[in-house]
Amino acid sequence: MAMELHNIAMTPEESSSPPPDLLVTGHFKARPGYRAYRPHGSPNWYASLTLRGHGVFQQPDFELRTNPGDLVVLRPHAFHDYAAPPGGTWEFIWAHFNPRPAWLSWWQLPERGAGRFLVSFPAHEVFERARRAMLRLHADVCAPQGLPRDFIRKAPEPGPYREHLAELNVLQRDLALSALEEVLLLAVREGKQLGPRTLDPRVRQVLDIIAGDPSAKHDIHELARSVVLSPSRLAHVFKRETGDTIGNILLGQRMGQAARLLEATDLPVGAIATELGYSSLYYFSRQFHYHFGASPRAYRDALTGPQIGR
Repeated sequence: MAMELHNIAMTPEESSSPPPDLLVTGHFKARPGYRAYRPHGSPNWYASLTLRGHGVFQQPDFELRTNPGDLVVLRPHAFHDYAAPPGGTWEFIWAHFNPRPAWLSWWQLPERGAGRFLVSFPAHEVFERARRAMLRLHADVCAPQGLPRDFIRKAPEPGPYREHLAELNVLQRDLALSALEEVLLLAVREGKQLGPRTLDPRVRQVLDIIAGDPSAKHDIHELARSVVLSPSRLAHVFKRETGDTIGNILLGQRMGQAARLLEATDLPVGAIATELGYSSLYYFSRQFHYHFGASPRAYRDALTGPQIGR
């Protein structure tokens, strides 16, 4: 179980964060002096499983010390301040990610602090299963980059994440997310939240509308009318149930579809932008770069090599 710990002195420089839709992982053996500090959090979710040693997670009014088998999950934009303790090492596997929309129907974890969730895997066999799944996640993310399966990156975390230039193809990313899904399902079960969580049916309906046609504009007033709510009430319920806004979920769906089209088709970038409802190629490219850390052409070139005329 997690334990309280005294404050670590000094405020470090702010650590970098990956672009919102980039799936990034690491397997660290951190020594004293390692610290990640993001007072405004990360634009995506963060999960960390402690394998050996101890990690220290701090918030302005609450601190905890993780032991082997502790999984910490941080909500987007939650306060980040975690470190290896003085005089000790901390081996852990971490991931920055965005959950699949379907996960929201069962996603429910015990909250320990503002936007911070903690689950312990006390049973050895459950911890071992979670550990293997996190190792698979990391291996599947590393595989397209030619890194060995036992690769352990040295702390501190790299920035600005250019070495992760969207090299995951759609199948590799799905394999990685499936491993992460297994860990989170185990966490939900161990967190005593048995059975599927009942997602508000109005939120589920909005998610289904967005997923059915991510290229549509999906005006919030029309979405609200479809579920018989006011726009402000829908925005509140949606954020409460999913932890994110309708706009961010819709943008994530569009960018995910754009990445799949870049990976699986030879469609010009302009045609993909139009298919996804963008009238401005410049705006589409800027949004894509923000989410993946690369332009659409650079993303495709990282997978296939540059080609003339795209």
